[in-house]
Amino acid sequence: MIKCAECGKEIGQDSLSCPECGQPTEESRLRKKALILRLISIGMFGLMVFNISVGTWFAGPIESLLYLLTCVGIFIFAKPVAKLF
Repeated sequence: MIKCAECGKEIGQDSLSCPECGQPTEESRLRKKALILRLISIGMFGLMVFNISVGTWFAGPIESLLYLLTCVGIFIFAKPVAKLF
């Protein structure tokens, strides 16, 4: 059990918000940040695929691999990265 930062009522650790006052928990905020980071990484990957398909991707193989690994890394590690913000 954790205490709500707003009203002080004890709530379950798995709760996304306080049932008493509706204040979102830290876990809820973290999930939203992680979702945003994952959507950004999907967008970055989509942009790379689009540029490759239309022939405007001028990066070499090493740069392309680093870009791809960055997209995958952000997607996989979105939750730990979200804790940094």
